[in-house]
Amino acid sequence: LLILLVGLFLFDIASAAVVISPTNSVYNIGDNFDLAISVKPAKDTKDFFVAAFVCQARAIEIYRSPMSLVAGEEKIVTISTTLDNFIIGGINGDCFIRADYGEETATGKAFTITGNIDVTFDVEAVSYNPGSDVKIVGKAVKSNGQNLNGFIEITIPELSYSSTTSTENGDFNVAFSLPADAAAGSFQVQARAYEIGSDGSVSNEGKNNAALKINQVMKKIEVALDSESVKPEDKLNYNVVAYDQSGQNIVADASVSLISTSGEEVEKKLVKTGESAEFSIRSNYAPGSWQVYAKVDSMESRRKFTVEELEKVSFSLEDKTLTVTNIGNVPFSGP
Repeated sequence: LLILLVGLFLFDIASAAVVISPTNSVYNIGDNFDLAISVKPAKDTKDFFVAAFVCQARAIEIYRSPMSLVAGEEKIVTISTTLDNFIIGGINGDCFIRADYGEETATGKAFTITGNIDVTFDVEAVSYNPGSDVKIVGKAVKSNGQNLNGFIEITIPELSYSSTTSTENGDFNVAFSLPADAAAGSFQVQARAYEIGSDGSVSNEGKNNAALKINQVMKKIEVALDSESVKPEDKLNYNVVAYDQSGQNIVADASVSLISTSGEEVEKKLVKTGESAEFSIRSNYAPGSWQVYAKVDSMESRRKFTVEELEKVSFSLEDKTLTVTNIGNVPFSGP
């Protein structure tokens, strides 16, 4: 009985009011907007019936028509329009419908008009080597819950990459190859989903970012010497340099050997690439072409240099005996 009495009470209020049918909670720009408004004045009324969007304290009239009704007579006004820039003029946010007829005014349930698209996507792998193929899979859904049939633009500014493709039922797949000389590091993949309105301009848009990592891959090593010719008893300064795919230096452990004219390994060291090191050239090292041989992982490099001739003797006197010793690297001829 109580429910019946409340229902009759509400019916009596509605019988002398302007009643606006429910609307969706969210609309995207370009959506169809359909509305039914019941007009049933409590007394004879002859006036204009006016309906308007009210968004951000701004009223946008969408319907105006003269109407003459006797008390208790009901008329259903159907409004059908498109929420494009022609109607809403770029306004979005929280809105409601306001309807006026004679002394009656009604406001509908609040709803949101937005140009937003939610974009989610994944980069297939955690990291890539330069020159590898990259695959991106994602989804674009408008805030009204409808899948986007529009476009997706993928850009990686630091790699000067840009690609635009269409979305089908919200789904998109993008595949491309990284440059072989792409620098190592983490890069931002930017995805922009958008829809073109009837006037040719962007009506709805959404963006999202994800990270893409490019590995540093060693491509070349070199041995640098401070001189192409060294005198015995001097030092040979050298530096092992390793380069990645973009020509940047790599710090790694390098195995370095000093190779004699006969191909024998005379000395071996472990050094860091990019750091200066030295070999001491002894006085008895044979003159001629020597090598500095470096290896980092599977990469090798050799650099030749010349050990110069050295004529040198040493003298020692013991118990009236003079001993003359050749400590140079060539036979000594002279007084």
